[in-house]
Amino acid sequence: MKKVLSISLGSCTRDHTTKADFLGEHFWISRRGTDGDFEKALQLYREYDGKVDAFGVGGTEFYQLVAGRRYYWRDARRIREAIKISKVGDGNGLKHLLAPYALQALEEHGIELAG
Repeated sequence: MKKVLSISLGSCTRDHTTKADFLGEHFWISRRGTDGDFEKALQLYREYDGKVDAFGVGGTEFYQLVAGRRYYWRDARRIREAIKISKVGDGNGLKHLLAPYALQALEEHGIELAG
């Protein structure tokens, strides 16, 4: 069974764990909130590193892509450096893959973007 853990700076009252099957693979998926405590989040990343297959990092991106160059956010870099064994994803790749399709869908539905 694959284990995926999302560590959030959000409220621990929203913590949740579930099991699911994707493409014939069994997954244990859990969300852990730290009530805004960044150091606690880093501690959890270190504690679960190597014990879970992957971490999900929501609500932040490790870097901003500007003119083809990556600029890393300081705290996001600290998260990335705390994780030595497990895989980690911030959704950046998926965002860059899907954003053009989202814009195209808005245009097809007659929704204009201003700004």
